[in-house]
Amino acid sequence: RMDCEPGFVTLPQSPKRELVRTMTCGDNHTCFLTECGCLYICGMYKDGRGNKGIISADGSMKDSLVLPERFPTEGWLNSAKIVGLASGDNHTLVLTSEGRVFRWGPDASSGVQAPLASTLWPPKELTWEGSADGRRECPMAVFA
Repeated sequence: RMDCEPGFVTLPQSPKRELVRTMTCGDNHTCFLTECGCLYICGMYKDGRGNKGIISADGSMKDSLVLPERFPTEGWLNSAKIVGLASGDNHTLVLTSEGRVFRWGPDASSGVQAPLASTLWPPKELTWEGSADGRRECPMAVFA
């Protein structure tokens, strides 16, 4: 049994005291988006085969993170900022200031059983065709 007493969550590796703007939760993970656009994550993701894991702040694979760590953005986010965040059972999506959407985590709905590590890093950009009026729609997420 885990200790479930409410309390303050400290965001380690933060250069200053940052306020959390929004947070989302999956079955076993929680993501925090700060006012400056930094993303922190804790918990773990699980795939359909029972494998579990999460990417830590240094980019390495771990079984789980008890305390939040800053999610690495080097190499995929570039100069954009994260402005929206959504989580499903075992995946996370982010919306950038450039209107791009990235996801990571196992995709149980696709039937593809990729190795867990390859679903967690690097985040994959979602692409889809626009509608006739030029709008882009993503039916699987409502961003906070």
